[in-house]
This record gives sequence, structure tokens and C-alpha cells, in this order.
Amino acid sequence: MNQKLRSIVVQTGIFRVVVLLTSFYIACSITMTWVLQKMMGRSFGWEGVFMAVVVPLLIVPPVVFVNMKLVIGLHDLETRTRKLAAIDSLTDLYNRRAFLEMAVSLMNFGRRNDLVMTVAYIDIDRFKRINDSWGHRVGDRVLESFGHLLTAQIRVSDIVGRIGGEEFAILMTNTDTAGAVGVAEKIRVAAENHAVTTEDGSIHYTVSIGLATSGPEDNESLDDLLARADAALYGAKQSGRNRVMTDLDAESARYFRETTA
Repeated sequence: MNQKLRSIVVQTGIFRVVVLLTSFYIACSITMTWVLQKMMGRSFGWEGVFMAVVVPLLIVPPVVFVNMKLVIGLHDLETRTRKLAAIDSLTDLYNRRAFLEMAVSLMNFGRRNDLVMTVAYIDIDRFKRINDSWGHRVGDRVLESFGHLLTAQIRVSDIVGRIGGEEFAILMTNTDTAGAVGVAEKIRVAAENHAVTTEDGSIHYTVSIGLATSGPEDNESLDDLLARADAALYGAKQSGRNRVMTDLDAESARYFRETTA
């Protein structure tokens, strides 16, 4: 049974499926019994009707019930497997592969509908120091906590994923640079004011965020947009961390450093 049929079974419910299939087999049994009786020149009386109804009524429901339980169990297993394949188990955000696949689709949708799209590239500042000082177990708690913080800050129309290690990305739909800066600042301030409580004390951390915006006329790929956001993130790091920077601001800052060096 393919995935579409399994979904139909789950939506219909075991009880309804059992009733429908039992009714179907009873109707088939009555029809076949009637045909056989006619072929043998016998009358189709109440005894034939009784046998045509009772036999499938005794056999079909338990068989269908057991099989439908197996079908629903398989459907649940596939659902969990698909989730595990797309979700980062630590932060409960999309993993890198799932994020990139969804982001490409969302960018294509944005281009078709003339929407401005902005990527935020986020990095937890000095995360290696947290791991070295507190241990990887506490580092994982920081990642988990920040994942929940991101989920609380983004809009339903945006997608967020853990790109790798302590790096995260958000694709904001129908959001220009000014709007994205506002969202990113909310995330930055929320992280700065948040503490992860451990048995040995509270851990405070900050994040740096790089932004890059693409309009429908730009026709650039997701990789290009991510590269610009990554460059902006690097600029934020170079400028002292715990800040939001756009790719244009990062380019201006880099040019200023090079010309005044």
C-alpha cells in the first residue's frame, strides 16, 4: 500500500475502514452467492442470504482491523522517519539539508510573486570557549536553548534551520533589509538577555547576525544570497561581535579598514 493510500486510511480512521470494507465484502458475497445459486438452478432464499452475510461478517472485521493497525503503524513510522531526516534532534529546527531544500522552493515562490527575501546568517559568539570552559554537554544545552529562542522569534512565514555547529540561518519572506534588521535585533537582544541555567551556574552568550536581501529582479541563487549573508556575518564578527550587520554595511566597513590601514 503506497503512502497516499496509507494517508487516506489514517484520515478515515480504523473503525470507518472496517465498516466500509466489511460492507463491501458482504455486498460481494451476496452477489456471488446469488449468481452461483442461479447458475445451479436453485432459489436464493433467506438461508443463502444468511450465509452470505454471516461468513464475511465473522472473518472480515478482525482481519481488516489487524491489517489497518499495521498500516497506521507503518504510516507513523514513516512520519517519524521523515521528521528525523529533516529535523535537527538537538535544536528541533530544520537541519541543513531540509533548510536548503525548503529555502530554494521558498525563493522560487518569492520570485514568482515579486517578493523581497532576506537571509539572516547567525553565529553564537565564542561558542568554542563555552565548550572548552563548560563542556560539550553544556554547549549542547546552549544550542538547544537558542533553537527554542529562534522558534519563538520568527514568523510563521519564515523558515529557520541549524546550518552546522553553532551556525543558524533564517529565510524571511516578503521582508526588506529594514524589516530584517528589526527581526535580527530582536533575536540578538533576546539572546543577550537570556541565560542558560546549569548546575554550576548561569551561562550568558551573545550572537552575531549577517543579513543579505534579494529582490525579485536580482534573480540570484540561494547559494549567492547565503554567501552574501555569510560575508555580512564575518563583518559583524570583525566589528566586535554581538551585533547585526547587512552585507552592504560589511562591505563599507571592509573598505574603510583597507583604506585607512
